[in-house]
Amino acid sequence: MLYEQAPQLAYRYRDFTIALRKETVPSRGDPYTAFVTEADGRELKGTFSNPLSPTELSIAVASIRAGGNVLQRSVPEESLDPVKDMGSRLYDALFHGSLGRAFLQALDSPDEGVRLRLVLEDDDAAALPWEFLYDRRRDDFLVLSTRSPLVRRSVGPAAGQRKGDEPAAPLQAPARLLVAVADVTGVWDVDKELDALKAAAAHSRNGEVEVLETATASSFEKALLTYRPHLVHLIATGVEEGERGFGPFRQRLAFLASEKPAASAPRQHVLLDGKRLADLFARTDDLRVVILNGCNTDALAGIVASSVPATVGHRGDITDQAAVAFTEGFYSALLNGLPLEAAVTGGRLAIDSRDPGGREWSAAVMYLQTSDGAFLQATTEGAGKTATAAKARDVLAAPPERAPQEGMDREQQSMLSLLKIHQSNLDALNAQRERLATPPPFLLEQIDTTTAEIERLQGLVSTGPETATA
Repeated sequence: MLYEQAPQLAYRYRDFTIALRKETVPSRGDPYTAFVTEADGRELKGTFSNPLSPTELSIAVASIRAGGNVLQRSVPEESLDPVKDMGSRLYDALFHGSLGRAFLQALDSPDEGVRLRLVLEDDDAAALPWEFLYDRRRDDFLVLSTRSPLVRRSVGPAAGQRKGDEPAAPLQAPARLLVAVADVTGVWDVDKELDALKAAAAHSRNGEVEVLETATASSFEKALLTYRPHLVHLIATGVEEGERGFGPFRQRLAFLASEKPAASAPRQHVLLDGKRLADLFARTDDLRVVILNGCNTDALAGIVASSVPATVGHRGDITDQAAVAFTEGFYSALLNGLPLEAAVTGGRLAIDSRDPGGREWSAAVMYLQTSDGAFLQATTEGAGKTATAAKARDVLAAPPERAPQEGMDREQQSMLSLLKIHQSNLDALNAQRERLATPPPFLLEQIDTTTAEIERLQGLVSTGPETATA
């Protein structure tokens, strides 16, 4: 079951920061020293030895797309599930001794969630699939709970910040969103993704969307400078050179070579490396978030993080269906007041609801340079207001007996966004149950858990966030 000892809902986080570094002259295979800083300033020190071989790193990437009956989220035997097995071994290698006890204590806090922030100072550590971290005690993956988002941090400072760990003031709505499409294949189904993003912006009235349909490097640079977006959503694929764990490795992003591309596939394109992208983004002072919603972009996200407070890329190949689901879940949460960390979890949960038992939810890799992921400022005035009961009911039509009250605050809106995600998850689980003559026990358990969580969230929406721990 999902977290039994603490509520699933969380949108206020305390940091649990782990910096991994090699104190001696590093070489491949040497253990790391883990320096831990808790939210109260307490410091701990531990060790971490990579439990995964280079071959297993390749398997990890392949496993993201290998969902289905073999890789079920609740398979009893971990040996049957390479993702759960690798996630368990990573968890045990990182969280042991005093470090492990401190993390469990933080997770069990009823008042707030834990933002696990990983500061990874070399390529080997960054290559590990930390998004697989699996807690046997709670029988779930950390990143599938809004109580335990995982973010990475680039060692470089965030652009526009005096210090990388300073908070960025939340934006006044509406946020300016630039969507750039560089379909170098000519066969992507981008219309559904664009429709999902536009629908989330229209529903919340907290986002203004500008679309660049055939993005070349030059047209994209011009759009950045003229539109001055707060968030960039890039529908473009990364191209990998080398192999993770086996020597030099890099990614470059493909842009169209012409604004009038040929109908034939593949289309002519140019490749931009991470440094060139980071330099482009650094020229836009208003930019807060970059979403690289395409295959093989996680390493690029890490480089771009030196210039942007928050970035998201994807490890390995992702399907059109996963890209659309992530967009739906992420923007419905973000534009209704949730912080970036919880919005990424919303994107993961939306993918999981489309394909229960699949693994594409683990592809997203998030870098956060600021101390929290606050994006939109709560306001009760103007076209971008986020605190009215009428708009919250547009997000989710609550049952009459649990209808939200006038004057709903930002926290209750956040609950509504999460409630919508869990309801979508429940619908997908019930649909899967109806297709099976004899539903397996793990599926029935997930349905019971999700139903209980929906009932709890509905109760909190009607009575207010002050009862969250009652």
